[in-house]
Amino acid sequence: MTVAQGGRHAITHAAVVARFAHADLLRVRLGTGRTHQIRVHLAHVGSPIVGDREYSFGGSRRVTPSARVEAERLEGLAPRQMLHAAALSFAHPISGVPLSLTSEWPEDLRPALAEAAADADLLAQRNPLQYLGFFASDE
Repeated sequence: MTVAQGGRHAITHAAVVARFAHADLLRVRLGTGRTHQIRVHLAHVGSPIVGDREYSFGGSRRVTPSARVEAERLEGLAPRQMLHAAALSFAHPISGVPLSLTSEWPEDLRPALAEAAADADLLAQRNPLQYLGFFASDE
């Protein structure tokens, strides 16, 4: 999967929810539904997902030498991609009833998020995305 001239049309909307020293927390909304779309588009614009070994094009190795140690530490705390479907909305496939589902940040990714945010209190929060204002700024 890649972004290429003449490739299949795909639209991804991204907004920064929080800026951290070595990563940003983004809210991403899909305009289309292509395989690996979020990962491909973010890597293409130079903002790969932390922990994404396939589309990161070098991950922490792309970071300037002065910040590389911190980026490698963050990458090491992510046991997998730091990509999470925090909110999904769609029409039920049979009834057509609109469904809206939310899910808090997963336990296995909390240490990496706390490191990125430089906020040890984040680990003690029951709802870290709510604590960071992720849901408060929904459209």
